[in-house]
Amino acid sequence: MGKLVNQDAEILSLRVPTLKALWEEANLAILTNPKEYVEDCTNSYAFIKGGLFYVHSATGAGLDLGEVGYGPNKWAHLLRGYFYPPSYRGALASAKKYLGKKQRPPVGIVFMGERIKKSPGISSSAGPCLLSMSFSWDYGTHIPKVMVHSRSAELTRKFYADLVLMHVIIREFGKELGFDPEKVSITWVIPRLTQAVDYIPALLLQLDRWDIIEGEEGHPWIQYIRKAVPTREDLNHKFRTRRVAVEHYYRIKDGKTFQDIPPESLHLPV
Repeated sequence: MGKLVNQDAEILSLRVPTLKALWEEANLAILTNPKEYVEDCTNSYAFIKGGLFYVHSATGAGLDLGEVGYGPNKWAHLLRGYFYPPSYRGALASAKKYLGKKQRPPVGIVFMGERIKKSPGISSSAGPCLLSMSFSWDYGTHIPKVMVHSRSAELTRKFYADLVLMHVIIREFGKELGFDPEKVSITWVIPRLTQAVDYIPALLLQLDRWDIIEGEEGHPWIQYIRKAVPTREDLNHKFRTRRVAVEHYYRIKDGKTFQDIPPESLHLPV
């Protein structure tokens, strides 16, 4: 990592109304108060000690994979990397077994996907960041609560896709069990958070918060972000990941429309 910034960094704890709001507010909380939340940073990433999030509604309102520059292939990639149909089907069958009873045991889904079979471990390339989710019911209630556990999350872009996947799973459970996903709350625990510098300029444009990187030099993470603001020359950058981020930035800056990939168009292979 880079120069140590804050050994006493706080865990990021938020209560938000929706999944879309979680993406916005988590990123802005770090960017507007890096002294409190950034434990360490390099010219590529900021490292945050962890996150504890409560989402009031699992609605998919406002979410669209195209908004962060993803194309249609991203959904197939998400399913390959995360989704394990036997676990999903088993949890759903168990939940149906107790449908209508006052006491209903929690059911859980684990995320495995193809990558974990090839290289189990703890690196970012070894298995999914999403680990598990569970549905639980209070005594006599029909609407479940959801708990999600992630190994880690890169908030600026990849986490957005995780949010979409969680909504779709809850939505499909709701269709089978007869509940409205908008009434489902989510508690989400993540031991390590990061922000990727390449996608922050685009995020600041989208959220109309360019002021965050204006003014005085400020925190080292803000300084790195200033240096990462793209130029047109970066559209020909030698690294593809940088080019993709820069193309997305200029798509927003030039007022071009996003590819429309709302959650309603996405489905599970079960």
